[in-house]
Amino acid sequence: NLDLVSVFGMGVATAVTGISVAGLVASRSMKGYHASSAPGNHSNNEVVVSAPQTSASAKAQNNNQIQKVSADEDANNAASKDDLAEMLKAMQAQQQPPVGPGGIPEDASALELFCADLTDEARKGNLDPLVGRHEELRRIVHILCRRCKNNPCLLGEPGVGKTAIIEGLAARLVSGDVPPALKGCKLLELDTSALAAGCAMPGDYEERMKRIVTEICSEENSGKVILFIDDIHQIVPIPPNMVNDGGAILKPALGRGQLRCIGCTSVDKFKKTIEQDPGLERRFQQVAVDEPSTQGALSVLRGLRGRYEEYHNVNMSESALLACVEMGKRYVTGRRLPDKAVDLMDEAAANVGMEVSTKNSEFDVIDRQIAQLTREKFQISERRTRQMRLLGGPQSAAGATKDGA
Repeated sequence: NLDLVSVFGMGVATAVTGISVAGLVASRSMKGYHASSAPGNHSNNEVVVSAPQTSASAKAQNNNQIQKVSADEDANNAASKDDLAEMLKAMQAQQQPPVGPGGIPEDASALELFCADLTDEARKGNLDPLVGRHEELRRIVHILCRRCKNNPCLLGEPGVGKTAIIEGLAARLVSGDVPPALKGCKLLELDTSALAAGCAMPGDYEERMKRIVTEICSEENSGKVILFIDDIHQIVPIPPNMVNDGGAILKPALGRGQLRCIGCTSVDKFKKTIEQDPGLERRFQQVAVDEPSTQGALSVLRGLRGRYEEYHNVNMSESALLACVEMGKRYVTGRRLPDKAVDLMDEAAANVGMEVSTKNSEFDVIDRQIAQLTREKFQISERRTRQMRLLGGPQSAAGATKDGA
């Protein structure tokens, strides 16, 4: 409760309010108001009363002015209480939930924070279809059906289509074209960059990884989650730097078969990281993904042609697809099929679509040159007008404007 302090001393009242009260005398009703508010509580010309007492005393007095002031004060107090309640509600809404180990909120799911559901993306049709790679995909499914050490690791150079194989596996899980041991499983992709982001304290990375493994191995998700880690070498430090060692957290669950994990990396990175830890290396079954032949890359382009034609609103001939494969193989060095052939197909389709929807490049250059010359002519005319105004007055400026026009 707020206490109302009524000071009768003139000096104190002047200091508090800034208004001189010399010569002022309290009326009979005011004296009765204070006397009834705090009976027997007078000391040193000061009376301390509470808000309920002042309200009751004001109602007991028959003075209209005092009752009006008291009613206004009651209304202000009620409004203040309402404002305070709203402010407390807003503060509670903005209050952050308690944070557990690794900087993860206690009521949040680590799988939702750091993983993406590829099976859900395949169900929505957001993934490209897999063309070919039947042997590699069959080998991956075979390893996943094992009781222990059921963790395939795809080894291949960048651009050969390792991630596309995993997306094809997600499509098969959605359609049910898998053995009974894999029916109903979800394929989650670990976001390694989000996992490492915000790890301010030592051990936060390991705590996050441990939380992910715990949720996958829980009774709710036991045997129903397949974890996919693209560029799996990123979670395994290169010796002797053993900071953020996620592989050590994965090893027990991988060895007991409680966690199905699929990794993707290059042969060189595999040798520098995972192969340096024999305990982790023997828990993964290697699956080689080689660069496809010309016919294999052409089959991939045929499978993707429909989506690119729909996106760019163009039609692609068979000879154009063959040219993408042959030109990419001949002139694009340092990259692998089918990635570079797909890039050439996308680049050519984007170029054709742009030419159809916009002006010809030659006409576009001419139009831009005309617009530039028009702006320069206007600027020269304005400059000449200003100079003539300074030298010859308004008549000269008018003549200069006519000449410029």
